Amino acid sequence: MDRRPPSPDTPPELLRHPHPERVEDPRFREHRPFFNPEDLVQVKYEMLRAHHVDGLPVSRVARLYGLSRQTFYLVDAAFRRARLLGLLPGRPGPKAPRKVTPEMADFIRAQWRAHPGTDPAALAASAAARFGIHVHPRTIRRLVQSRGARKEGRPRWGRDVPERHGPGPGPV
Repeated sequence: MDRRPPSPDTPPELLRHPHPERVEDPRFREHRPFFNPEDLVQVKYEMLRAHHVDGLPVSRVARLYGLSRQTFYLVDAAFRRARLLGLLPGRPGPKAPRKVTPEMADFIRAQWRAHPGTDPAALAASAAARFGIHVHPRTIRRLVQSRGARKEGRPRWGRDVPERHGPGPGPV
């Protein structure tokens, strides 16, 4: 595919539509640069507007804006939840453990509070015996270190360095 150099109104890479050539809405051709098919946030917003305001069916707006129906529903839910911020790309990958139920998390945290030096593999085995779900020890470690579960003086498995406060290395 022939890629032309980005224009000054081209959004940064994370905000760029993966297939701007698939955007079929005539406004994105006729009123450029105001309507920029490379701007994924604008394309998502216009897709939602076309469905909710103009009343076009989901399959039609998905095709018109070069996105899938599944993407439409995900964008719609994100917009309802967070308004315009929901149109921005989020952190890729899983956001939370998928197999750990709230009951299981409470059990693991209670075990950790009762026995703070317990190895994550032992906690994982204990949870597997009780709930029948095998969870990786790294997930257990992250779970007990989240939400203030780790108190001062309790071990951080394999970590001899003090906790860092403030921004990490690099320009501030």
